[in-house]
Amino acid sequence: MWVAAFVGALFAIGAVYNIYVNGLISGDAAADVFLSSACFWLFTFMKREAQWIGEFHRWLKANTSALESGGAAYRGLQLDLDSEVTQFQAAFSLLIVTFSVQSRPYVVGQDVLWLPGMTYAVYSMLFGWWGLPWGPIRTIAALIINGSGGNRRLLRELVAEAKGNVRSIFRLTPSAGQEIRRVIAERGFATGTAVRVVPLDPIGGEYTIEYDLPINDGRDWQVESEKLIVLVDKSAVESWNLGEIVVDFKDGQFCFERTSR
Repeated sequence: MWVAAFVGALFAIGAVYNIYVNGLISGDAAADVFLSSACFWLFTFMKREAQWIGEFHRWLKANTSALESGGAAYRGLQLDLDSEVTQFQAAFSLLIVTFSVQSRPYVVGQDVLWLPGMTYAVYSMLFGWWGLPWGPIRTIAALIINGSGGNRRLLRELVAEAKGNVRSIFRLTPSAGQEIRRVIAERGFATGTAVRVVPLDPIGGEYTIEYDLPINDGRDWQVESEKLIVLVDKSAVESWNLGEIVVDFKDGQFCFERTSR
């Protein structure tokens, strides 16, 4: 983004120099003025889109719990985990420098998509070709992406990325935490051992408790509850569409109660 402003400043200096040397607006000076204006417009355009993208990601992080519980409002639109957003792409070239600019997120099925898709395609066709070697390559890529509806993502995926590997699926009660710590100590498990909750039949409320070391390889959701790390397999969460479940311990056994979907 700042490269565009820097190049624009160079063209502006060139325009001033040509006017000073020639004493009038020559063809070179006019070209420099045009190119400088185009660069500063590109800088403004990229800055505005970056602000919209940053605002969306701040909203996403602030509303992850609300989205997982049912939904949240974004700019007057009600979104949930199954809502889909898309971003279009434009290619801009400044001689030896080529940029790929992402648009703000648009909500599929609620926002008008043909206008920004066409706008970004036109931007790419007008301004994308003129850099070597990446100008033509990125321009063609942008046209293909925009023609196919943009880069589409489910909010479910974006929420998962925003939270890393942390997602609150199981919450321990104090009595459950106490029993788990007792078992860990009694069996001589290593320090840092986590409790893994394995869904057997979530519809019927059947789960089993296992013990494991937390490995951050992306396969598990994990959360800290009662000063213990609780693990659950991501694929199981998606298969059963699990909401938050409270894990309790009473009458000598663990019990599981769903609080939301």
